[in-house]
Amino acid sequence: LKSLAKQLSFCYVANCRAATPCRLYLTGLTGAMGEVVERCCSGMANWAVIASEKPYIELLAEQKSKLVYLTADSENELTAFSEDDVYVIGGIVDRNKHKNLTLDKANAQGIRHARLPIRDHLKMTGSHVLTVNQTLDIAHAQMELGDWAAALDRAVPTRK
Repeated sequence: LKSLAKQLSFCYVANCRAATPCRLYLTGLTGAMGEVVERCCSGMANWAVIASEKPYIELLAEQKSKLVYLTADSENELTAFSEDDVYVIGGIVDRNKHKNLTLDKANAQGIRHARLPIRDHLKMTGSHVLTVNQTLDIAHAQMELGDWAAALDRAVPTRK
């Protein structure tokens, strides 16, 4: 939970600095997750985000047809970000232990899913699973540069 809270802080700062900022929704902030985020994300009450205890599938129910869950396990490759879609970056810090967890969740909820075109542009060692903030960094870079190779080169850590 602390890892995810830290990633959310990184996301907020990156979004504030981005050439093309996104509308950020932080959802499912209940129970232990809500407490950790409140403790670890200082000043969150003043962040320019939509924060909710509701899960995204409830909060964005009227936009369900626009939801796209970004998951490394999807067979659908994202070719471009669309302003008409709402992208879900799952906050599951699983240390690569749970194959298809996010894909199964998207399928169970009946929403679209896609993976970033990492395999086409980078030779990565190990897993193609990224942190929440790395995924948002890639989205920001892609929207700014309009080039997947350049966006991935900028946003993916060299250790990967």
